[in-house]
Amino acid sequence: MVDLYEHYQEWAKLNHVRPFASRPFTSTAKEEIEIGLGMKLRHDLASENGKARRGWKGLELVEKGDGENLKNESMQSGA
Repeated sequence: MVDLYEHYQEWAKLNHVRPFASRPFTSTAKEEIEIGLGMKLRHDLASENGKARRGWKGLELVEKGDGENLKNESMQSGA
């Protein structure tokens, strides 16, 4: 399971952008993901240690450039 806020902080640092604090980031991300992708925040996802964790099931981070690679792989496989 990936911590979206941690990845956002890394992205902000690499891009020399001052990151939002955790609460405004979470609020904005929740709105954008729920409205834009139609995914609801869940509170019943299992973490690596078996405890319940909040998150979006099916949401995945894609590294810059990975989208093009996936597109090329899909075209080559006939998918």
